Amino acid sequence: MKIIVVIGLMRRGGAERVVSRLSMEWSKAHDVRVAVFDSSEMAYSHGGRLIDLNVPVRVKPKRLWFIRLPTARKSVVTKTIKFIRRAIKLARLIRRERPDRVIGFLELSNFPVIAAAALTGALPRAIVSVRDNPASFPFTTRLLMKILYRFPRRVVVVAKGMADALRDMGVPESKIAFIPNAAPRAGAPGEDMDGPARPPRYILGVGTVSRKKGFDRLIAAFAKVGDPKLTL
Repeated sequence: MKIIVVIGLMRRGGAERVVSRLSMEWSKAHDVRVAVFDSSEMAYSHGGRLIDLNVPVRVKPKRLWFIRLPTARKSVVTKTIKFIRRAIKLARLIRRERPDRVIGFLELSNFPVIAAAALTGALPRAIVSVRDNPASFPFTTRLLMKILYRFPRRVVVVAKGMADALRDMGVPESKIAFIPNAAPRAGAPGEDMDGPARPPRYILGVGTVSRKKGFDRLIAAFAKVGDPKLTL
């Protein structure tokens, strides 16, 4: 099977790490391509062949002599042009490679993947992966998700609450697939690699300190547990 995985950047992040691990595993048995919009920030290794579509995610501010001109980074026109360029380049890649599956990660990649798949007749082979709570996105992004996520073969989510949010948006339940993030397992619960089994004492939460990660809810949940053996 030929698989094209699409992600904007491979900089440090949870989705990027998942792409790294999945592409390396898939490449053991399949023909894998990892397509990025900008390969200048490669923080992780990957399986298969890397394809740089060369549509940078960031725009560096322009300078005129000693005057710094305003950046067009947040311009609607600039974003629209970049979206079109990414969709066209992905469509060319799909036509050339003729993959069995095209898998997008994060909305930056998911939207162009759907557009490119529609242009090439590859929607039945397109899969998009949602990694954040849809309710946390801006209105425009939620509107695009509501419209576009009806069309690919599957919309993969990593939490059941995310699946509920997509259903509330009107995404058909038959399109949604719940696949939780994999967690490495070194041994049985409470088992230490270098010593005898012992009861677990810590619950570890790791992530960016931002509202959408929900650490405030995690702390509130810990406060309700009331178990002296648990330490935050």
